[in-house]
Amino acid sequence: MRALGAVVLLAEGCGRLGFDQAGVVASDAPMPDAADPGPLAAYSFTDVAGPTIADRSGHGNTLTLAQGAPTLTATGHAGGGLAFTTASDTFSTLTPAPAFALVTGFTMTTWVFPTVIPGSSESLVVSYHLDAPVSFPYGLEAFDYVHGTGEPSCYRTSGATEVDVAGTAVLPPNTWSFLACAYDGATLALYVDGVLANTLPATGAIDASGGQPALELGADDPGDRSAISTLDDVRVYGRALSANEIVAAMTTPVTP
Repeated sequence: MRALGAVVLLAEGCGRLGFDQAGVVASDAPMPDAADPGPLAAYSFTDVAGPTIADRSGHGNTLTLAQGAPTLTATGHAGGGLAFTTASDTFSTLTPAPAFALVTGFTMTTWVFPTVIPGSSESLVVSYHLDAPVSFPYGLEAFDYVHGTGEPSCYRTSGATEVDVAGTAVLPPNTWSFLACAYDGATLALYVDGVLANTLPATGAIDASGGQPALELGADDPGDRSAISTLDDVRVYGRALSANEIVAAMTTPVTP
C-alpha cells in the first residue's frame, strides 16, 4: 500500500462552478480497441454542468464527482481549469473501469499548477488503484517525499514490486508544469515540461487485475491525497508514447 499523500488532476474549463458533493468516477464503458493509438480517456472541463465530466476521447469513460468540492476556474492552462482546494477532493472511476486495467504499457499526461507545496508524503496527479485488496498498479505524482525529496515521480507495480522514478527538482509553486509518465514494459520514464527527466528499468506485466478497479484523479477515494493545485487537460493512453508524442500532447489542449 502506498503511504498517504496528495493527488492532482488537470482539466480545462471556462467560467466558475462549485461542486458540493463528494470526488469523480468513470462509468463502466466498453473497453476500447487495444490497437487504438489515441487516448483511452481525455478530459476537458469547459462544459461541466453537474457532478459528471464527459470523456473527450470518444470511449465514454465519464467521470463522476466522488469526494470533496473541486471548483472550476477561468484560470487554467488553456482556458479554464479545475481547482482542488482540499486534500480530499477527488474525481474517480467509482464503477469498474476495465479500459484502465493496463498490463503492458501506459502513458499519463497532465498540466498542474500547484498552489501549496505539501512538504511530506505523496501527491498524486492521476492513478489507477484496486480496492480488493488495496493496491496501486500505476500512477503519476506531483510531489513525492516518500521515495525522494519532493520531486515529481511516477510508479508501476509488477509482481507486488513497485518501481518509482523521480524527477530532479521540486515543481515550482504558482507555475504551470507539464508532467508525463510512460511505461513500455521495459522502462519507466518521467517527463517534465516535455523533457525526459529520468528513467528506470522496469520489466514485467502490471498488477492491474483485482476488485473495484478505479482511475483516480485527485485524492484516492476514500482518501486525503489531493494536491492543492489547479489542473488542466488530462489524458491516459494504453501504450507508451514517444518523446515527440508527449511534446505534442503538451502543446495540444484537450478539445471540449
